[in-house]
Amino acid sequence: MLGRSGREREEEAAVVARALLNVACNDPDEGAVRRAGGIEPSQLAARGDDNCRAIHGCGGLDRLMRLLRSGPGEEATQAALGALLNLTGSPTVCEGVFQAGTIPQLVRMLDEPEMTAAVRLQVARIMSNLLQNKDNANMIRIAGGIKPLVRALADSAPGGEAAQVAAVALSQLASGNAANKDAIREAGGIPPLVGLLGSRDGDAARWAACALAEIAEESLSNCSAVRFAGGVDRLIDLLRDGAPSQVATQAVRAIASLSLGRENQDIVRRRGGIPLVLALLDEEWGHSARVVAACAAAELASGNRLNCEAIVRDGGLDRLLGVLVAKPSDTVIGHIMQAVAEIVEFCPEARSTILNHAEAEAAIRDFGAEGSSYDSNGRQAIRILSCIDAPTKDYQRRTDTDCAQGSLNQTASGAPDNCCAGCSCSKSDEKLQGSWKQSSRSNAAEWTRHGSESSRYMFTCACSKPTLQPYTGSWSPR
Repeated sequence: MLGRSGREREEEAAVVARALLNVACNDPDEGAVRRAGGIEPSQLAARGDDNCRAIHGCGGLDRLMRLLRSGPGEEATQAALGALLNLTGSPTVCEGVFQAGTIPQLVRMLDEPEMTAAVRLQVARIMSNLLQNKDNANMIRIAGGIKPLVRALADSAPGGEAAQVAAVALSQLASGNAANKDAIREAGGIPPLVGLLGSRDGDAARWAACALAEIAEESLSNCSAVRFAGGVDRLIDLLRDGAPSQVATQAVRAIASLSLGRENQDIVRRRGGIPLVLALLDEEWGHSARVVAACAAAELASGNRLNCEAIVRDGGLDRLLGVLVAKPSDTVIGHIMQAVAEIVEFCPEARSTILNHAEAEAAIRDFGAEGSSYDSNGRQAIRILSCIDAPTKDYQRRTDTDCAQGSLNQTASGAPDNCCAGCSCSKSDEKLQGSWKQSSRSNAAEWTRHGSESSRYMFTCACSKPTLQPYTGSWSPR
């Protein structure tokens, strides 16, 4: 019926599309009828996943797309989009949209000036549903869908539903997809997302912060773009103004992503944002907030002496150690160990703080004894213990912005007698071979260099075991 032509087609199509939208709720009676094959799939409602699969299996998705491509009237279009919205709630249907040509048609509708705001809103919702399947994220970009979504966001009222739906879709598109992150920036998507942070609608602000977190993650260019748009300041303002828990959690998550850039780290400190971030470590905020706060603490401290000193000065180290001994989740522990390792390497006074916190010191020593240099917490424990157990030698990590990226010779002046932390071989190389890699913040197993601001390094003992002990000798390009 959906494929008919002529004047009757529109009226009949609207009726059938409304049926797809409204009839079935997947209740027992309708399920029995469906199993018996007594109702055409085009007459089943799409809210139950079983019915979605039945409709898709009988060609209902193809017919709906043919109807939309034919340019029906407003009523039939709205009904068909409503049915499609329900259908795409099913992962099975989301996997089959390529064959039906669904995404290019939706992009055309979103980009069509004559389409009403209500139609574009439904299309954006459908795209968000389709992004349950990660493969569809690339298809939407290739079909040109990012620019219309950014335009829909920019043209919407800041607190309106359309802006929120567009922010949700952009967040999903950016998640784990470097090409999409850059495409959103190039389409001008960052300024309207920053603007949405000021929305009185908490959900809209939350999704804007979430989208910025995704876009900025692992991208120095995008971190800079968010800073230039005033995003770092806006996120701190959200925290200072007492944002609700879910909004604050996403704001701190965004700050963690943005802290890849040294300039952003410094803005957070200068604006008094570090105590606001660390406040979310308190148990009352919940597990999700604690995870992102611990992550943000580690990222803000990474390679930044002034931030490490600010964390210690504001009581942040005591707070981190307190959470560590409370036995939080493994994820929180990992972030805290990284943060503490950063702090203790930059701040000599942090050593006494750890030694005076017996439970925290014991926990760190346990990680060092039970783990290894290849285990995340064991590796961080080695870094911490190498500082607090050898206070007579300066093992603070040195930052060197003059060294070129690539392999280096590290002259062994000032190296410890036993260069292999946790190794009893007592061998030491005259020249310790080191390597630098471009930052991969998600891979904590690698020693990395972040931009040109800080260095992490690994050298090898004569016994060929890697040591993660900080090294303060001189550097010379090979």
